[in-house]
Amino acid sequence: MPEEHKSFWSTIPGIITAIATLITAIGGFLVVLNQIGVFGTKTDPKPDQAKVATGTADQGEVERLSADEMKIKQMQLEARLREMEQRVAEQRQAPPSPSSQPFQNVAQLHGTWYFDNGAYWAINQSGVSLSVQEYSFLFGTQILTAGGEGTVIGQKAFIDFSTLSGGTGRAELTLSGDRNRLTGTLKDSYGNALMALHLTRSSDEE
Repeated sequence: MPEEHKSFWSTIPGIITAIATLITAIGGFLVVLNQIGVFGTKTDPKPDQAKVATGTADQGEVERLSADEMKIKQMQLEARLREMEQRVAEQRQAPPSPSSQPFQNVAQLHGTWYFDNGAYWAINQSGVSLSVQEYSFLFGTQILTAGGEGTVIGQKAFIDFSTLSGGTGRAELTLSGDRNRLTGTLKDSYGNALMALHLTRSSDEE
């Protein structure tokens, strides 16, 4: 018996299924290509999600700050730093007292000190007192991320810090024999976590 010819309409579901499968496969392939950046549409991270090259400030906390929050916190931090700088300036103008004689051979830390990631400290010292401003980088823009004040005893520095994100802590550092490196730790005031600190004096000030 001759084979009956199938109706054209009976093949439509199969054709549609085949086309749908092909479209799904092509779509998945295009998604993969887009994710690896073939089409140049891979999105850059938002500014608030970008990594910050910081010294003592908590990177995660800084990244979560919006532009307005960061501006407000920077103003607050700058106000505290102005108070610290004023105290150091007043001490510099005051005449030396007999009690300051034992501290004449203290480490001289005035200047710029760099972390390996490019963040740096600007240290202002007067006698045994010092203030510190920490500058970090976000998308190539320099921002103030922390500040502190402290005391130098011999070749050691003890600095109380406040960060842009609101954290506080105490750094204890020792000046190396060649006077070009500061190493030590920063202890967080809340969780007592320790952070290793390694700074190198600017080559222009060696």
